[in-house]
Amino acid sequence: MFQFLQPIWLSALAGIAVPVIIHLWNQRPGKTLKVGSVSLVTESLQRYQNRIQLSEILLLILRCLLIGFIALALTGPQWRSPVGSNAKGWLLMDRKDVASSYKHFKPTIDSLLLAGYEFHFFEEGFKKEKLEHALADTSANRVSNASYRNIVAALDQQVNAALPVYVFTNQYLRNFAGVRTNVMLNLHWQMYMPDSLVGSSATDTAALRITIFTQHYGTDAHYLVAASEALRQFSKKNIIVKLVTNMREMPDQQDWLFWLEDAMPLNSYNAANIVLYAGGHPQREASVILPADGSLFAAVGVNKLIIERDSIEQLPEVRWQDGFGHPVLTAQQQAGRTLYTLYTHINPDWNELPWSDNFPAILYTLVYPNSAAATFDKALIDPAQAMPLMQSSKENNAKPALSAVTQLSAVCWLIAFILLFAERSLSFYYSKSKTNG
Repeated sequence: MFQFLQPIWLSALAGIAVPVIIHLWNQRPGKTLKVGSVSLVTESLQRYQNRIQLSEILLLILRCLLIGFIALALTGPQWRSPVGSNAKGWLLMDRKDVASSYKHFKPTIDSLLLAGYEFHFFEEGFKKEKLEHALADTSANRVSNASYRNIVAALDQQVNAALPVYVFTNQYLRNFAGVRTNVMLNLHWQMYMPDSLVGSSATDTAALRITIFTQHYGTDAHYLVAASEALRQFSKKNIIVKLVTNMREMPDQQDWLFWLEDAMPLNSYNAANIVLYAGGHPQREASVILPADGSLFAAVGVNKLIIERDSIEQLPEVRWQDGFGHPVLTAQQQAGRTLYTLYTHINPDWNELPWSDNFPAILYTLVYPNSAAATFDKALIDPAQAMPLMQSSKENNAKPALSAVTQLSAVCWLIAFILLFAERSLSFYYSKSKTNG
């Protein structure tokens, strides 16, 4: 099926009228030449007139085709052809984990291949390959680091919803960056826990006590509690989270105190780390929260911020900042503990932290700054959270079938260049012929 990426350029085909008008304009009556008798020149004159008329029509055709192919090239033409396949389905594995995935799911994979399923790499392009060749390939090049969620979204655009798709991957959280996508796939996703983590003592016996106090920002506190619980689940650490709304219920000692208020009596509670909201009037802005202390986490949108008038150099240590360089989270040592000031709120009206899948990971980089990279690299995701959101099967008929796309712009430009060369050569030849009589 022929398609155009920029069909508005088809209006340029109206330019074909230009050479036609020029051609008709140049068909002027010739000069009258008086001769005594035309009996000897009638036949040769007729042949000359026919030759001149044929040459002008050929030149006209070349010019019209030139304008037509230039307009066609600008539209971004492409050809979509259905990919015929007798496969009963696809099975996909990450190129860098083919051996491990096959080891954990060998009976299932062998039965699927025996049933007529095709093996494809679980990466952009979904290259078809024979499994034995993939197992023998130990090269590290051409390995994609794309998020599995982005790959599934691309798979949704290329595979028919009725085709059974089996995906075999590990459970590493680092492979599932981004938000869960809505897909229309007949998807069967099986995940395995890496052997290095099986039977290992992943539980941290040292307890990390987190206390969350608020009296005015209950919604913020519930979002933070949910993120802390998610942090405890995927990190497998002994994290104790307590929500407090009455100061008389405050624990005697805690490692982290999130004081979700605009101000607090700093000397009243024993905590090694204290996080509190900055005071001031918030301002609307469209930016993102970025790490500023060397930690790594994905950017999160922010739309309301308390802008600090001082420059970053005049502030305490900046941990997070926005895209304009304004501080979002600062830290300073005070009386043997670390005081953090947050210039935004943990609320959807202020930023996207409450809705971000990366919020637990961002929180991890804050509470475990020394071991965040190493531990998060081995963190696992729950298979239920890893699965994309499946759309209703009633919409399957509306999804296009798998097709191969061939871009034709380069071909059109090449033909246009050839036509230009031919038109200029022919025009020069006939103009020279007319000059020589």
